[in-house]
Amino acid sequence: MIKLSGQGSLYRQLYESLKNTILAGEYKAGEKLPSSRELAKSLHVSRNTVINCYEQLLAEGYIETRFGSGSFVTDNDLSKQQQLPKQHYRPPKLSDSAQYSLKQWQAYDLNHLDRAALDVNFQYGPVDINEYLLKDINQIARRFSQTLDSNYQRPEGLLKLRESIARYAQQNRGCQCNADNIVITNGSQQALDLIARLLIQKGEKVIIEEPGYRGAAQAFSNAGAKLIRCDVDNEGIDLDKIDPDNKSNSTGNNNVRLVYTTPSHQFPTGAVLPLSRRIKLLEWANANNAFIVEDDYDSEFRYQGPPIEAIQGLDQSGQTIYIGTFSKVLSPVLRIGYVILPTPLVEPFTALKWCSDRHSPLLNQQILAEFINSPLYARHLKRMRKIYSRRREILISKLEEYFGNEISVEGTNAGIHLLVWFKQLDAAKEKDFIQLAKNKSVGIYSANKLYQKPPKNLGLLIGYGNSSCDQIELGIERLAECYSSNTRV
Repeated sequence: MIKLSGQGSLYRQLYESLKNTILAGEYKAGEKLPSSRELAKSLHVSRNTVINCYEQLLAEGYIETRFGSGSFVTDNDLSKQQQLPKQHYRPPKLSDSAQYSLKQWQAYDLNHLDRAALDVNFQYGPVDINEYLLKDINQIARRFSQTLDSNYQRPEGLLKLRESIARYAQQNRGCQCNADNIVITNGSQQALDLIARLLIQKGEKVIIEEPGYRGAAQAFSNAGAKLIRCDVDNEGIDLDKIDPDNKSNSTGNNNVRLVYTTPSHQFPTGAVLPLSRRIKLLEWANANNAFIVEDDYDSEFRYQGPPIEAIQGLDQSGQTIYIGTFSKVLSPVLRIGYVILPTPLVEPFTALKWCSDRHSPLLNQQILAEFINSPLYARHLKRMRKIYSRRREILISKLEEYFGNEISVEGTNAGIHLLVWFKQLDAAKEKDFIQLAKNKSVGIYSANKLYQKPPKNLGLLIGYGNSSCDQIELGIERLAECYSSNTRV
């Protein structure tokens, strides 16, 4: 019996009713359906509605038409599928890569995405999107959004943007490159994923910093790498701390393919890799036919002296892959990063990018290229350095005022976060302390998760990119109240 449910358009109601009737076996294979005129009259709908419905069912193979005879249910046993006994749920078989990614995803704390209602949120990552930046970006966006290119674009990215990045990287980071060495990516995470797929075979070793950026470890592990963790001290990564068997290339599975480092502002400690260790890294890479992946995620915000020049600028052997991003300078919403590659790697990397997503969004690239080429970009950086520097000063001052010698602070010379260690708080109290702060409408985030072997004391990664000076003062005051109640005997 064909009935209309009363939900949705008449066409959709009739289509669903007919389809379900056929699948339920109420119309048998080969049985004739009512004519469009008859059905329209019986259901009080227009004949065009019925005709359109029949045409859709015909296109999907539920019915067939016979010239001069009408419409009939196809003889393909559609109803049998509905009559099969239901099986117990069987989880799909996933690839190793999917299983690893799912495990990482399920362990990832997404609570920070739901914390907009907090009075203060010390999350690392968000940046200040002020009225001046919005005005500048919107003016450029309106100009480019008047017309949209209907063609697919080059996978390596917009030439004008790559030329702009090349000039900037040469002048401000000391990089050796031109536009041909640069590929635009959807943020630095895609860059890491593509580098991993470009260079790593299952079982090959990758040296990463300990502690370090989990996104890099995930990308390399997902490609099948065996991770070798190198402890970081107050000067950054030191390969001398690794067992010689784990850092020298030999035959078989002992090959070390690359080392990943954040030398200009180590994440999360803020250590700056000195020139002597940068040269040592290059010598090691050259001697072992390995690569250095240099992640320069937030070097623009340095408060003591100019930005540190990149390892890539010192490299004379083409062993360094440099990753840059605009997530911290402008906004992570843009999803624009870039990679400066040695010439032999440009084409295979571009091919991987093409296979992955064809190209990054053109409109975002056009806006960014125009912004960088204008005085607006330099003006924005100058403004934000001043804003972040002031927030940093207040944050450090308030931490000293409320906590004194009961904490130690790392990473004060650059970036938009601090690493704060509580000498009297055991790491086991992490969840309780974070919940106490949340109860006072303050969002705080553990740094201990960035360690393979978490330290005994509680560490917090305190971001100040998107907190006003007043919010920072309020947040640290409330955090001190939580600390006092947590350490009270």
